[in-house]
Amino acid sequence: MSFRNKVRAKKYAMAKKSKMTGAREIQRNFRAMQASLNTPMNEASRKALRPTLRQAKDNLKANGNVETGALLSTLSILRDREALKDKPTYLVGPNSSSHRRTGKPI
Repeated sequence: MSFRNKVRAKKYAMAKKSKMTGAREIQRNFRAMQASLNTPMNEASRKALRPTLRQAKDNLKANGNVETGALLSTLSILRDREALKDKPTYLVGPNSSSHRRTGKPI
């Protein structure tokens, strides 16, 4: 048997003996870490969209598209309903329930 084959055989024997332990604890820790990271990530993505929201409102004002102001008042940062729950995304757009509060048509 050559030296290379001896090394391979030794590595195979060592790999066969080793076992992975603590898989449940690792999974539990990853789930806890994911939950603690979701809130700051959501806040950061909403904060990153604030300039876009400001620009959208400024564009409405600059183009003279503000008649009643209902659309301008309903523009906000919304969570995308079609996005996966573990990967939330946010959009800038009119809040559909806001026109019910103001009573003004959009």
